[in-house]
Amino acid sequence: MAEILAKTGFSRAELVRPLLEGWDRMLARYQPDIVISDCAPSLNTVVRGRVPLIVIGNGWTLPPDRDLPLPLTHSQGTYDAIRDAGEAVLTAMFAASPIVPKVERFTDLLRGDRNLVCTLAEIDPYRAIRDEQLYWPFEISAPTARTRQSRSGGLIYLPKNHPARETVEQEASRLSVQFEAFFNAPPIYPSPNVAVHLSPVDFGRVIPKKRLVIHHGGLGTAIWCMANRVPQLIFPYDLEKTLIAKSVAEGRYGYAVATQALNLDFKAAVEATINLTVPEFDIGRMATLLPEASVDAIVPEPLA
Repeated sequence: MAEILAKTGFSRAELVRPLLEGWDRMLARYQPDIVISDCAPSLNTVVRGRVPLIVIGNGWTLPPDRDLPLPLTHSQGTYDAIRDAGEAVLTAMFAASPIVPKVERFTDLLRGDRNLVCTLAEIDPYRAIRDEQLYWPFEISAPTARTRQSRSGGLIYLPKNHPARETVEQEASRLSVQFEAFFNAPPIYPSPNVAVHLSPVDFGRVIPKKRLVIHHGGLGTAIWCMANRVPQLIFPYDLEKTLIAKSVAEGRYGYAVATQALNLDFKAAVEATINLTVPEFDIGRMATLLPEASVDAIVPEPLA
């Protein structure tokens, strides 16, 4: 997150200043009793110490309460880059506004007085060092109880420009498995085996019914599958998706295929995925198991 913020303008005081000033004016105008934010470092900075601040987010956007989030890849150069990016963001914040000196560490920008990490432990990139309870993601419906025998077909969910999209679509059209698919584009290879949707798919309705899901490694898609014990075949194409795919594979929730390995035996990969026995996620880490319960947990009691 430090590198992302630095590269998107938070390391430049002249770009941060209007954000801080805008939030400051909004708080002065509306005078809220409490603020709830989701990945809003400039808002968090202005709110801190003025009114109670609750931050919600997933494992990526809500790192543990440490001086600096640990690197997600094992490299000293990576850690140095994260440290330098975090320092650049804080320096820009300090230069932009007199409000900011209340912020002492980079992670203060991403955390509040109370923090709700809404994800599953197995997909949390900081799971090895996090000691907080986890809450059910607001956008994910409660798991649906379905037996493997009651499921059929598969779902393909890939961006239209994904490097594996054309290969996956073509290979899927040759299988006996019936697929639904969404690429945010018309099909390249029209086939009776692949029903391509031109509008987004309702994951809550579709995923629990499927024998497998083929996707690009998006966090929400991975959690929908894990929660409903639907095996996944992931073709990641950037660092975040690669780390999500790695967690899915390590937990035996599915398989990950490097994008450059598109000459794999696609039929065998699909069959292996369908036959995978998916474990239950770690319910013991969860403070809530319903999106409604997570909403109720946001403000369980007045914050001083």
